[in-house]
Amino acid sequence: MLRKFLAETVTNGSIGLNRPKGYIPLGQRQKKPLLAVLAADSFVLIVCFWLPLEISRDTEELISMFVFSNIVGLFFWFLAIHSHAFYIQQNATSVKWRNWRFKTREFDYSSITKIHMQVNNKGGYFVISSSQMGKRRLGVSPVFFDATYIYHMILFRERYGVWPPKYIPELFVEFGDYEEMDTLIKILCYAHKYEIGSPEAGEYRQIPEHLQRILDRAAAESK
Repeated sequence: MLRKFLAETVTNGSIGLNRPKGYIPLGQRQKKPLLAVLAADSFVLIVCFWLPLEISRDTEELISMFVFSNIVGLFFWFLAIHSHAFYIQQNATSVKWRNWRFKTREFDYSSITKIHMQVNNKGGYFVISSSQMGKRRLGVSPVFFDATYIYHMILFRERYGVWPPKYIPELFVEFGDYEEMDTLIKILCYAHKYEIGSPEAGEYRQIPEHLQRILDRAAAESK
């Protein structure tokens, strides 16, 4: 019971605690873990409000300390705003996300041009570039955010050389569970940028007949 509460409420179902089997529903908005939101809010309250009240001895000192602490605490304000604003939503054909300025953007899977798993001590930080986003990039932790659908689409593209027209679960059974997919992605782009469709991929495999039938059926339905 405690593990389920922590996984679903506090840590957003992080890997290693209690990641749900079958992954998150397609189209669900994933936000920052509640624990991160509470921590960011606490830092703002302590640094920007509680400290000035605790240290100040009169109204004039309180005003000056309040201004000073909020200047110093701009970083914590940014963390708090980002924690409340950010989300990522993986749909059948595209990914929608919102940044710390509450600006919502969306890009198609087929527009992904580069991927990069930046090295950190928390399981990596996955960065995506898209031709539909210009110089902007989407970056998420694959530990705290379930990137299943993005992983599936990219791995299929890199194995067979084509993007599926939309997300079809039957196409991705061969890629295994989340940890196995995370390993495959890291082989592609851990600690360096990888361009989708680059010569590094080598020769693409022939699409098995049963998968080709699924692709053909999906292409016909989309017309």
